[in-house]
Amino acid sequence: MERIRPAFLCCKGTTQQPAFKICNGIFGRVRGVLSDPLSRTTVLVHVASILESADIVILPAVFLEVRGSIHNISPAKLGTFTFLRCLVEALFSPVAGYLATRYNRVNVIIAGLMSWSLATVGVGMSGSFAEMAVFRALNGIGLSLVVPSMQSILADAYPEEKRGWGFGLNATLGTVGGFVTSSMVTLTAQAVFLGLPCWRLSFFVLAVLGCSLALCMQAFARDPRCIVHVSDYDRLLHEPPDMDVEEVSNPPLPRVITAVATYPASQTTESERLVGGDAREERVRVSGARPAGRAAAAAAEAGEWVAETVQRGNDEEAAQRRTTMASTPLPCTLPPSSDSSSSSSLTTTTITSSAAAYYSINGPTAKFAPSAHCQDDDNTNQHWKEVWGVLAVPTFMVIIAQGVFGTIPGRAMALNTLYYELLFSHSQVASLLVIEGLGRALGQVFGGWVCDYMNRWLPDSGRAMCAQFSLGIKGGGFFLILRVLPRDGDGFFWYALLLFLVGVLGLWNAPGVNDPIMAEIVPERLRTTIYAYDRAFEIAIGSVGAPLAGLLAGVYGFDSSNTGGQGAGKPLVDANANALSKGLTLSITVPCALACVTYSLLYLTYPGDRDRIRASGWGGPGGRSSSHISRRFTY
Repeated sequence: MERIRPAFLCCKGTTQQPAFKICNGIFGRVRGVLSDPLSRTTVLVHVASILESADIVILPAVFLEVRGSIHNISPAKLGTFTFLRCLVEALFSPVAGYLATRYNRVNVIIAGLMSWSLATVGVGMSGSFAEMAVFRALNGIGLSLVVPSMQSILADAYPEEKRGWGFGLNATLGTVGGFVTSSMVTLTAQAVFLGLPCWRLSFFVLAVLGCSLALCMQAFARDPRCIVHVSDYDRLLHEPPDMDVEEVSNPPLPRVITAVATYPASQTTESERLVGGDAREERVRVSGARPAGRAAAAAAEAGEWVAETVQRGNDEEAAQRRTTMASTPLPCTLPPSSDSSSSSSLTTTTITSSAAAYYSINGPTAKFAPSAHCQDDDNTNQHWKEVWGVLAVPTFMVIIAQGVFGTIPGRAMALNTLYYELLFSHSQVASLLVIEGLGRALGQVFGGWVCDYMNRWLPDSGRAMCAQFSLGIKGGGFFLILRVLPRDGDGFFWYALLLFLVGVLGLWNAPGVNDPIMAEIVPERLRTTIYAYDRAFEIAIGSVGAPLAGLLAGVYGFDSSNTGGQGAGKPLVDANANALSKGLTLSITVPCALACVTYSLLYLTYPGDRDRIRASGWGGPGGRSSSHISRRFTY
């Protein structure tokens, strides 16, 4: 009898099995992501966004339990926790932007992760309002270090036509982390594990995850400014060493080639160290993992070319090659040689061209890294002049102005969970948070895609139209949720439906409008600093949202002496829910309306600013776009 085999078990040589093809494709894609430093970095940045969102929502998710542990805390005081964190984050954001401009952005993110992890442990251990307020404020320092650097790395990692998708994906993943954290913490908040309240334990777990991510970023992440794919420079790297250098004097990007060579200590003059000689032994060090395939061949050829260029030292043709390649006078910072005649001194020769893309060629393996000391005081002054120039761009000022109003509703929503807990059970509240989170997760990536499409269809007004539509949905939707829907517990379905729709349609502004426009009008080298200032301006004012909602709830009669939920007595619960809903309604709908009006100014400012900045070559270093970096990374 003939044995019958399933299709996916067919032997080699027969028709290729579909299951094997799918698995092979998946594993190949994962292997490609893990082998590419830019892809690894972007994935880790997305994970950092998940933890950042979890860190923001974890305290509002346990406000009811905090009120039970620390008595007589009003909604205004609960909102003060959010206000202090946002205020400190706003104050430190410019400092974080400056650090990320001067130093490796991955290291800045790692420092932020460790900082907020320690502060999160402190929040979980707090036993009084003052202690929790101090640690929550310190938590803002970590967030100020992490968020601008993440946004800057994402702007570098995605090309201009896909930035809405990239920022939307990042926002979606952050939203997933937020609603998963909120739902899990809300469900377990009243439980006790080994004598420790689970709402406190959740802070410790989040701190451990933050430290673990910091270790992973230290091991696997690389700053995109330090990564240049060899495949983008095949034409230059595959030319023979004896070619006329003028043929490649205009490469795709200006470059810095740092060749590390060992010179005998007997050399006495700077010119001899720079030019070299036939009698000296010179070599290029080899370090790092050997890349495979075409990249290895290109890197090996690049290493041989640099070594040969250095070895030719006194040769007039080699000197002319160096001079022709540099668009500016050749800077060369060489450490003093050792006095010992028997030892060798390590000398670093840097061939610079506009200080944009950075190579550090370490032999045939091409390990890419930035030049360590490539900026002086003049460059720093020029940097701040350019920052001021960006701050004066009208479109940037419009984005900042709308953000001042637009961030208030988001901060005020920190009290939404408390409002839901006054109406529903903990399991129902957790379900609402999951449904709302799913809507946000879908809406941000969907909104990024829609805004990209509208920008291609209506390049002068598409993104502004999407922003106003989204704000209208958010303000109107929460008005219905807070003031129209019944509070008797029977309207759970309508609460869930409206929260889902608001999540899908009401959160397009940041991923689909603000972040892509910011990346378009800001020079690549200034993005981290400008994102930091953007957060500083917006958060400094927007942080009043939560305490404002709490104060308004107190004005409308919220009773802070009641620490319970539904079981505290229906009349008192209804009165508190009504007062809190009025405070939240004013804190959400009015700022949404003001932000919607402010976005109208983009119709006047954005087209002219975009065209002027593109013409001036501010799209990146040397007037070129950064899409050469992100060409390799797509979803």
